[in-house]
Amino acid sequence: HGFFDGLRAEAAHRSVHVTMICPGYVQTALSLNALDAKGEKHGQMDESTRRGMPTNVFVQRALAAVAARKPQVVIAQDA
Repeated sequence: HGFFDGLRAEAAHRSVHVTMICPGYVQTALSLNALDAKGEKHGQMDESTRRGMPTNVFVQRALAAVAARKPQVVIAQDA
């Protein structure tokens, strides 16, 4: 987190605000499109991703955190 603290400190005088978002599992196609050791598409939805937060909910929470200028936020199904 030190990188973001440093960035926040360096950019503050320019009115740039930095929000570090720490996501939990989000329902995306990441595991579907991931490549296996042979370089082939994995093609299966991982269980943790399937049970993750819906993308639209994650985006709403992330945008709200940025709009509120929160320095750090954890966005996860159980957070």
